[in-house]
Amino acid sequence: MKNLLLLLMLLSLKLYAQDNKAYLRRDVTIRPARVISSSEEWGGTPEPLFKVHKASDRSLKNCKVYAKVIECRKSNLSGAEGRMIIRPLYILDNDGNKISVYGDIYLSGINRSNIKMIFCFIPFMWFVPGGGAKTGSDEFHIYYEEYPE
Repeated sequence: MKNLLLLLMLLSLKLYAQDNKAYLRRDVTIRPARVISSSEEWGGTPEPLFKVHKASDRSLKNCKVYAKVIECRKSNLSGAEGRMIIRPLYILDNDGNKISVYGDIYLSGINRSNIKMIFCFIPFMWFVPGGGAKTGSDEFHIYYEEYPE
């Protein structure tokens, strides 16, 4: 009786684990459609900031990826770097369907505040700002879930 109960518990755990893994996670490589910079971007409405470069589904190649800038900070004169967080929302495929994606993109510039503190006695260094966050030809990986039939 005890063995039968243990066997039933193990079978129920196995069935639960199979139901929990009912989807496939697909990787998509994207590239910026234009130069994205922390000095030019503002948060707000989703825009087609990226294009699909590589995907397991070949029909998604060159489709637009709509994304939203979540956080944007410009570099400043104190030497602090610019930072940006971009959240891809969906891929608009050739049929007009929206495929939900996930995987935030974090960008940062060059931090020059430590160098400015060391060389503060040189007047030229007083006017060197930090580097802004930007991307032009980098590749990023995002993911979407596919449910097999």
